[in-house]
Amino acid sequence: MQKYFYLLLFSLLIISCKKNSEEDLMYSRGIISEGNYTNNYFGFTLNFEPQTWSIVNKDIVDSLSENALENVFDNVDEETVEVSESNPLLVLNKTFSDSEDGFTSSFTIIAEDIRGNTVLTAHDYIEALKQQLLFSNIDYKINDSEYPKIINGFKVSSTNIFYKENNSFQDFIAFESKRYCVSFLLTYRNLSEKKQLKKILYTLKQN
Repeated sequence: MQKYFYLLLFSLLIISCKKNSEEDLMYSRGIISEGNYTNNYFGFTLNFEPQTWSIVNKDIVDSLSENALENVFDNVDEETVEVSESNPLLVLNKTFSDSEDGFTSSFTIIAEDIRGNTVLTAHDYIEALKQQLLFSNIDYKINDSEYPKIINGFKVSSTNIFYKENNSFQDFIAFESKRYCVSFLLTYRNLSEKKQLKKILYTLKQN
């Protein structure tokens, strides 16, 4: 599991410092079946090739979250760590890696409760991410996003970040659903990996 992938994943998760209720988490985490991910709470489905992508167990994600936060930010409180542990809905890693350092591309879905927060829209959420990165220990560059404002009926906001230390990219694509901001994180190093990740993203459908 790439440390830098989780560093950036959890930099996004600390935007909100409200812990979701256990009832919300049980209701909204979604169902995975034979390469199909369905989340009726947020109203969408998408597909992936199970022979190509491995599902990362939530316990593994949770075990890495606290260390990741401490490595990226100087001041992290316990409440923030609790939030980071609760939000990932789905994490997929490429099953096989061709990279010498073990890097694999990743597709992640997270949901952040934005009730009682200054973040009101997906656009606000992306802008808040950019502000959080200013306080991180990461050497990065923000690029213009190539994604349209509507993907298969979903109104989205997006950005692209290049991480200089690891020569990797991460696309953030977010939309609002109920009182949450749902985000897709595509992590890759080259155009071939990006194409495979976008193939998953563009299976996105409303349900």
